[in-house]
Parts: sequence; structure tokens; C-alpha cells
Amino acid sequence: YNLHRTDPAKKAVHEIGANYQAIAVYEDAAVYYERFAAENPTLPKAPEALQDAIVLRLGLGQEKQAMADAEQFTKSYGTTQPALAARVSFAIGSHLLEKGDHAAARKRLADAISSIDRHATIDVQIQAHALLGRAYDKLGMRTQALAEHTKVRGAWANPEAMT
Repeated sequence: YNLHRTDPAKKAVHEIGANYQAIAVYEDAAVYYERFAAENPTLPKAPEALQDAIVLRLGLGQEKQAMADAEQFTKSYGTTQPALAARVSFAIGSHLLEKGDHAAARKRLADAISSIDRHATIDVQIQAHALLGRAYDKLGMRTQALAEHTKVRGAWANPEAMT
């Protein structure tokens, strides 16, 4: 009867993912979020579902799936959801730096920093510049590291202007 194509059925896939996340069955939650986003890319909750899947995959240590989801996110929503895309790039860069892959973190953050500066909240911007500076420092690129850390310090020059 094609009931799986009805609006309630489509929304149920997202809700199942949310329920799995609520009871801490994160791998199944990620699967349902990915399925929801793939089957319903134009629904309003699809970008957030895919973002949640990315974060869950990173938390589970499933880096390959998280990277594939991040690439899909960029393709599907990079231009229409720039703020979410900036947060996704930040999360991936942060994860890579945390696991010690400084070169990959530098590339991911450097490629996304202008988008992060345009679309992310000020706290994410500051963190992204600090992480990028840390990646440059770990790679021995002291001049670039200093430039990024100077941007972080400069953000605090006038804290009232940030609110």
C-alpha cells in the first residue's frame, strides 16, 4: 500500500532515531538519522538529523561513517544551511585534532574557517581559530599559529561587542 511513503511514516523514521538516542543506543540512532536524511532530504529536520548522525558517529569512534556523513552533509546542505555546515566542519576538525591527526585537522579547519567566521556563533568562531592555531603549532607552523591565536585574543578586546 506504499504506507512507508506517507508523511507519518517518514516522520516516524526520525522519531525512532530520536528514541534510540534518548535510551543511549547511539549506533541505531545514527542509522535511523542517516536513513531519514537520505530518504527525505527536503524535510526541515533532515539537515539536523544528519548533523546528529555525524556527532553520534564521532562519539562512537566510527570516523569513516562520520566523514561520509559530513561529505553528504556538505553536498546536500552546504549552501542552504551554512551555519550547520560550519558547525559540522568544526566538529570534524575538533575530532581530528583531538585524535592527533594535526594535518587533517588543519586542512579541515583551514578550508572551513571563512565559512565558520561568516555563519557560526562567536563561541564556535573563537574555538575554531584556537583549534586551527593549535594544529598549526603542532605542525611547526609558528607564524600561522600566532596569527590564529592573535585572532582569538583579539576577539576579547571588546567583549561587550560580542553580545
